[in-house]
Amino acid sequence: MSIKGTIASQLNNVRFFKELFPISLLARNAITFPLDYLSPSGFAHPPMVINCLLTSRCNLKCKMCSAYDFRQAKFKEMQVTDLQRLVQQVRHFSPSFYFGGGEPLIRDDIVALVQTVKDAGLRLGIVSNGLRLTSDIRRDFIRFGLDHILISIHGPEETHDTITGVKGSFKKTTSNIEAFCREKKKTFVMLNFVVSSDNLHKMRDLVLLGKELGVDKVRIEHLLFITEEERQVHEEWCDMMCPPPLMAMKEVSTLVCQIGAVRDFSMELPLLVNEIKKEFGDFVFVKPALSEKEIEAWYSHRYRSQRRCVFVWRSLFIDPEGNVIPCQHYAGLTMGNINKEPLLEIWNSRRYRMFRSLIRRGIAPGCSRCCKI
Repeated sequence: MSIKGTIASQLNNVRFFKELFPISLLARNAITFPLDYLSPSGFAHPPMVINCLLTSRCNLKCKMCSAYDFRQAKFKEMQVTDLQRLVQQVRHFSPSFYFGGGEPLIRDDIVALVQTVKDAGLRLGIVSNGLRLTSDIRRDFIRFGLDHILISIHGPEETHDTITGVKGSFKKTTSNIEAFCREKKKTFVMLNFVVSSDNLHKMRDLVLLGKELGVDKVRIEHLLFITEEERQVHEEWCDMMCPPPLMAMKEVSTLVCQIGAVRDFSMELPLLVNEIKKEFGDFVFVKPALSEKEIEAWYSHRYRSQRRCVFVWRSLFIDPEGNVIPCQHYAGLTMGNINKEPLLEIWNSRRYRMFRSLIRRGIAPGCSRCCKI
């Protein structure tokens, strides 16, 4: 089930984010990935996707945000010139870019950042809460040919505003989404719904809302969290398994949640998801793609996934200051800085290869509830 589940989840990503994965990129990956993954050296061919965390700032206060610790940090944010330099370094192997945060649209120069990637002929997606998807921003995104946008809605109006902590956020966001769907030419618009105790029974309402707004697809995302006991198990694992250069893995950047708050999910979610999939088909997908048995385990005590991670061979994150990190769950595990050395040198540095070799042996306890496995 671990290998089968991993493959199913990766195919979902390609299938539902196809704007970012052209045939040429997939063909190259089909050849190089098996060679990279099977190599004990930890070497990897150039990444398929570069995720830029443009800011830690956000204009919402979502209860279940897995990036809470990241949002408390203060960064000197990547400038347009920094991104221009990065794009020139990597454009020869044609990666896709994805902008996140924080809330990327809170940046006053977001249009210039989008233009930098699109003028280089590269594919670009953005994840946003949609509050600042104003008419001017929409016009420029359409003009420069933004490929994909993922916008978070957490349920009907009262539910969404309660979860985000900002009254009126639902009306403003849905108005912006509806207008963008009406105006856009090619941008793929997807709603994102993160399951929580506040909205578990609002999933169908959200899917119907997506239909009304005119989006292309709805993604239901499992809650990403770790319990205090699991955090302790992870730290003990790191003490045993991590060489000194990787000890920063002990700090897991995700939501800390007591299992009692989500225990009922394992009984209700499979039925709810199956009913929605039966009614709406491919208009809805779930991330990660879990079997009923895996859903039960996901929301259980001391969960340990048996899946494999392929993300760190094919993608990376760059924080607002230019630090390269292999995964958003290990924000303190810096592999290098793009303002000090070329990205591809960092990508196959000794520390990065050491990290891949470790993950190849099996994911860490802190990796178990990751949306990318």
